[in-house]
Amino acid sequence: MRIHIGFGDYYHEFNTSIWRCLIPAEGLRRVGHDVSMSHIAEVGQYDADAYLLERNLFMPEVFTAIENLKAKGKRLVATFDDHYALMPEDCPSKATWTSKNIARFCDALGLMDVVIVPNKVLVEDYRPFCKDIRYIPNYADPELYSPNYKKYRHGTFNVLWGGNSTHLLGLKESGCLEAMGRLCATHPNVRVVAVADNMCALALSRHVPGDRLTVTGWKPLAEWARFVAENADAIICPLYGEYDRRRSWVKVIDAYYYGIPLVASNLEPFRDTGAWLVENDPKAWYDAISDLSYGGFKRDRVMSRITVRMHDVSIHVHVREYEEALGCHFQSTQ
Repeated sequence: MRIHIGFGDYYHEFNTSIWRCLIPAEGLRRVGHDVSMSHIAEVGQYDADAYLLERNLFMPEVFTAIENLKAKGKRLVATFDDHYALMPEDCPSKATWTSKNIARFCDALGLMDVVIVPNKVLVEDYRPFCKDIRYIPNYADPELYSPNYKKYRHGTFNVLWGGNSTHLLGLKESGCLEAMGRLCATHPNVRVVAVADNMCALALSRHVPGDRLTVTGWKPLAEWARFVAENADAIICPLYGEYDRRRSWVKVIDAYYYGIPLVASNLEPFRDTGAWLVENDPKAWYDAISDLSYGGFKRDRVMSRITVRMHDVSIHVHVREYEEALGCHFQSTQ
């Protein structure tokens, strides 16, 4: 089947499009589909049987292309991973999602044959605007996690956090920062490793002593996986509020492939993943990470739960979900 994928990120900034477009494209190609890709603004230039369109449905040229493709009887599937009306004010893309653009986005959802999102709360949020909305979580390209670079350190316990200004509220309001400061004061072996922008680095530095904090800038996914494997003994994902309830579970994918325990706020993205869920309280964060730092027993228990609950997060195992959404009518070859 001929499938065209219109990704929302621009070519120099691939981020969410990797999970919602590029990785699904690899899975679809592997089972025999003819897949082409472009920025979503260019989709009107491509002929295919079905289209997977990411996020920026409100753009005038995209909306026009959608109407034209609909008139030709093409199969249209939308994918996105956010609740744009709830986006924090300090999010760089907040200015893009005006009330006018959100309204046009919702109108475009009504023209789609299927809409797919990676969070069950988003399914319920957008159900009134869609004929058919489905939960398809983010899956991994397993080749990004091979070979296994995991290194085991002796004498230090590295706690890894990664994020940008859209994650700042969760970092500040979850109680995690206070816990990190206390952990560094009471556990000489604890180090905090962060992949962060300037705002998040500043917030971390106010609680974590400079000799215990290592901060590096944004990394593309191909580098990120190896960085996690080489630097993390535990991964943390503090979340807070309505916006964070609608995030995806991508952090647990790193944990799954590299056997690194994940501690996360007890909110929807990480429920049923096997991660160690904590309430947003400094003591709860402190106790969980402290327990993990003492040795392998608790780490092994968390990882055993993640392995059982997640089962397999490879796109190649789950590509049929995309085929069904796109209306593919022949049996996969793998």
